[in-house]
Amino acid sequence: MRLSELGQSRSPLMVRTGVIVSGSRTGTTYQVLLDGRKRPVLLHWTYIEPVMQSDRS
Repeated sequence: MRLSELGQSRSPLMVRTGVIVSGSRTGTTYQVLLDGRKRPVLLHWTYIEPVMQSDRS
């Protein structure tokens, strides 16, 4: 996954790519392990967008 345009505008210093570790029961938030971090962060679904494995850099 990567940060969406909204996520990039609201959190410009955050690393832009990572892996979804888990999701909430309601599907509105996801725990995301961003590249270079040891612990996942909780992000709203509007802040992230899927990316194909071959597109990931």
